[in-house]
Amino acid sequence: MGFFDKFKPDYRNSDSKVRLKGIKKLDDNAILLDLCLNDKDKDVRSAALRKINFPGYFPLIIARSQDEEIRKEAFDRISRPGDFADVVELSKNKIIQEKAINKISKLKTLQELKFNADVSLHDIIDKRIEELKTNQIND
Repeated sequence: MGFFDKFKPDYRNSDSKVRLKGIKKLDDNAILLDLCLNDKDKDVRSAALRKINFPGYFPLIIARSQDEEIRKEAFDRISRPGDFADVVELSKNKIIQEKAINKISKLKTLQELKFNADVSLHDIIDKRIEELKTNQIND
């Protein structure tokens, strides 16, 4: 523990164990997002993600995190259907984009996404649209 750690909030301490304790006291989603994306300690990043209660951050975390486990956990926490379209638009990872496309269940959202998405995703979007149309016919 450095001298200056005494003057910092716990979540900025040089000791990762102190940062973990500091996260328990945090309610600021912006600070939690920063810790989730940028902390050097995996446990701190994970604890920060679990504490985030603003669902709009999950697509951003999926797109920007370098930690595959953090991306997976953020993906699993998405609860708003429109956030999957945000994942497709924000992420550059084709596997993640395809997984998000396959979670979208509204034709209109897929059609809008196709208009904005990279051409390389059009076949995947078209396939998902056809699946939804087939399911509507069979229901």
